[in-house]
Amino acid sequence: MIVTFESDVDRIIADRQHGSSWLVAEMIRACRSLRGDPQATGRLRDAFGRFRAIDRSMAVVHHFLDALEPTLGGDFFGALEVYEHYWSRVPERVVQTLTDQLDTGPVRLLTHSHSQVVIDALVGLLESGVDLSVWQTESHPGGEGRAALKELRRHGIEAELVPDRPTDHDLADVTALVLGMDQYTAEAFVNKVGSAGLVAALRALGKPVYVLGDPRKRVCRLGYSDALFETVPWQPGVMLVTGEGMASATRGWPRDRLMEIVRPATAPRQAPGPRADRSRVRAG
Repeated sequence: MIVTFESDVDRIIADRQHGSSWLVAEMIRACRSLRGDPQATGRLRDAFGRFRAIDRSMAVVHHFLDALEPTLGGDFFGALEVYEHYWSRVPERVVQTLTDQLDTGPVRLLTHSHSQVVIDALVGLLESGVDLSVWQTESHPGGEGRAALKELRRHGIEAELVPDRPTDHDLADVTALVLGMDQYTAEAFVNKVGSAGLVAALRALGKPVYVLGDPRKRVCRLGYSDALFETVPWQPGVMLVTGEGMASATRGWPRDRLMEIVRPATAPRQAPGPRADRSRVRAG
């Protein structure tokens, strides 16, 4: 079967196994394949219009579309390079923050659904010398936990598939819960259904929860499909790790104070150097 740019777009839109960071990485790869194509602008415009059908809960996807669509017909490929370069270091910064929070091991982490940011962070922890094992939930509906498990093992991580709600006895052996997220505000974050129950169970045992993402996932108001996602309020012991540092709600803190702490830093809107006056990439 011949893979075309358009069939790649179909595959990305139809994907239900991966998170928004993975989808954007695939979108960037597909778009880059059109460099040098005389019909690239028209094909990209069609693709961007179709990508808009992806659930609005996938905040990183729509950040990418909003940032790059204005450059279509201009220096799109230069802008694409600037965008990818800036955001590609988020997993590295997340790993640095998590490493500071965890002992060298043995560490057993529980994770839910299939988040590329989480997988990249876990691989980074292993490479940094943490004695790591992972429990990956089955993640129903959809069962994408099996795909996540396969990827974890491919990277050499000791990983085991577990039910979406392990028993309290089993959870006693878990060091922490590590989740991805699709979007967040100062009050709550959105992730796959089942996340709220896991957060409640881990916090009842006094275990920390780390929610990984990047500032592109910050939104003014949450919006998502109730069938697959749910809201989880920020609470003491649930830490937001965005690559810009770590923030945690503290009992008694007013919401406006939490808003101040989790507000992401805004990156420069233009690339440095000669391309700066031609690239209109919005990084934050």
